[in-house]
Amino acid sequence: MDYYTLWTHQIKTPIAAGSLLVQDLTDPDAKKQLGQEFFKIESYVNLVLQYLRLESFHDDLVLKKENLEDLVKEVVKNMLFSLSRKV
Repeated sequence: MDYYTLWTHQIKTPIAAGSLLVQDLTDPDAKKQLGQEFFKIESYVNLVLQYLRLESFHDDLVLKKENLEDLVKEVVKNMLFSLSRKV
């Protein structure tokens, strides 16, 4: 289990580097498509991290009040690549 946790944390560095390189692209279509793919990859890595944390979720569990509107805005902002994709 520790191996997978370490791997998921380590893979986030090249994902972040790739995402930064995408920002420098001049072709808007390529920039959008690669940005979407990097977003998907990062989402899958975060999904794995969440799964790995399930075994120790009681250590991470913090109950507090949150502003639902702020949370929804943050999620929508993070999902813009997926929401703006052409169908």
